[in-house]
Amino acid sequence: MIHVDVKSEVDINAHHGNLRPVIGAKHYEVIHADRAVPDIEDGPGWTFHNAPTMAFWNGKFYLQYIANPVGENMPPSRAMLTMSDNGRNWSDPRIAFPTYCMQAREQDSDLSAGESYSVMHHRMGFYLAPNGKFLTLGFYGISPEPSVMPNNGQGIGRVVREIGKDGSLGPIYFIRYNRHAGWDESNTTFPHYIQSRDAAFVEACDSCLADRLVTMQWWEEEQRPDGDYPVKGYKAMSAYRIGDQSIVGLWKWGKSAISQDNGESWSDVQDIPSLNTAGSKIWGQKLSDQTYAVVYNASPMNEHRWPLAILTSSDGVNYANIGLVQGEVPVRRYAGYYKFFGINYVKGLEVGSEYLRSLWLSYSMNKEDIWVSRIPVPIRYANPAPVHDRFDAYAHQQSLLDDWNLYIPHLAQIELGKDPSSSAYALRIQNNNSSDWAKAERIFPASTSVDIQFSIMPVWKGGQPLAVQILDGKSSSLISICFEEEGAIQLRQGEASDPIGCYTALQWHDFHVHIDLASMHVVVAINEGEPQRHALINKLASVERIGFRAGERWPEPKLSTKLDLPDQAIPAVEVLASSCYIRYVITANHSLARHDL
Repeated sequence: MIHVDVKSEVDINAHHGNLRPVIGAKHYEVIHADRAVPDIEDGPGWTFHNAPTMAFWNGKFYLQYIANPVGENMPPSRAMLTMSDNGRNWSDPRIAFPTYCMQAREQDSDLSAGESYSVMHHRMGFYLAPNGKFLTLGFYGISPEPSVMPNNGQGIGRVVREIGKDGSLGPIYFIRYNRHAGWDESNTTFPHYIQSRDAAFVEACDSCLADRLVTMQWWEEEQRPDGDYPVKGYKAMSAYRIGDQSIVGLWKWGKSAISQDNGESWSDVQDIPSLNTAGSKIWGQKLSDQTYAVVYNASPMNEHRWPLAILTSSDGVNYANIGLVQGEVPVRRYAGYYKFFGINYVKGLEVGSEYLRSLWLSYSMNKEDIWVSRIPVPIRYANPAPVHDRFDAYAHQQSLLDDWNLYIPHLAQIELGKDPSSSAYALRIQNNNSSDWAKAERIFPASTSVDIQFSIMPVWKGGQPLAVQILDGKSSSLISICFEEEGAIQLRQGEASDPIGCYTALQWHDFHVHIDLASMHVVVAINEGEPQRHALINKLASVERIGFRAGERWPEPKLSTKLDLPDQAIPAVEVLASSCYIRYVITANHSLARHDL
């Protein structure tokens, strides 16, 4: 049975849970809900996006997700598909499985005489067959009212179509009807897959139906009385192998079981001791370095899903070492049924993880925006080496950002590029998002006395806030250096603020910051100016992170925030950017002179 032994406490009052972030995690927003932007089929933009699934095949990433106009279980409903060459930049979404108008049956007294639409619900979106055919799948359920879940066994059936190597989509078929619920060839729109003239496609569907680990994930939507499900009654299965025949299964609410015979039979499903979680998904995976990871919401609060945490293991059974994957929770902009706050339904790659050295994850934010995260393997919780990142001294290489933690929302960019003043390279951070910030953070060795040097070029005065933060391992801020409107630079500690200088747009500003937690003081020098000594207010045991933050965030959800919060919609207009370039970041546990640069 799975065992978890972690020493760190998770404080769910903070979105990051006071957990140390794993090094190098990158977070990219893929889909941004916006009612003001016309929907792909006209009308207002749909604002419920959830249940993303992800695959890597033929050198590309594929991401499928469910979309509804307003809330969960509220028709019409469809599945969308987007593609990416690198996991950062994604194509415009297209419809993978369209809105489905049901043909009423005699027993459907709860369906209106007019149009009645299905609601999609599925936990699995991709399958790669042994013959090389790449399939995407979905399930059309029935939800006559939001309180009736579409995964109750009464839905229509599961659909499938092929994705070609050029990204094209083949015809839609039913791969399995919910015949016990009265749905079959006579009252459904799409044909059964065996009617396809593509023998290889039929063979691929047969392989999918014969794969025990695949069909085990279908139980909750189908609930066939004649179904061969080794485990029933548990939702959102995730599975990974720990041997030739041994498989670990994970389900919602912190449940687990183990199969010793390649999934034919399973041990009793039991609670995972010490895994404090609720009804969001759990994802388990074997990593490229032959270790294992489990990713989950480390909170018992089902309506407030944060933080997204990771556990690691050498054997796939005994887990220790808890870290933070994602601790950012922006404002939920649109109300909707079951739109839980936070990071919902995390899943890794269903296809292709063995070809990549990183752990890739997909999830929905507040059940309205779709995000992906990339975590380098091996998973690292601390950095033993001082930082010496000089972006201006190297050619344009993305690997220079491998150890940086990035959070890049809609209308934001963090990338290497040439700075405006010369042909040298720098790290550019730009954010035009009116409701969320962009962040770039670098972790250095935990220190009680540290020198930090960085060079920053604000692009212009005014606009959204720009700040540099020094933090500890639990994301508690020691100080912030803030670039204000009209060119002022402020040193902030909580509500206290002291002026420490001025800045000029499109000019480099070299900072030397010395922190001594024992004597509770910080010394800041800007360019050739005199060092300024300030008493520290916050008492931290150590510091180990520098963060560059562009923009500001609307009020975030807290544990007390109620689900019936009305729309907080923010116009989809680009605001004046918060933007800067960073030339270098250097840290040391001894005093550096300026000439050391």
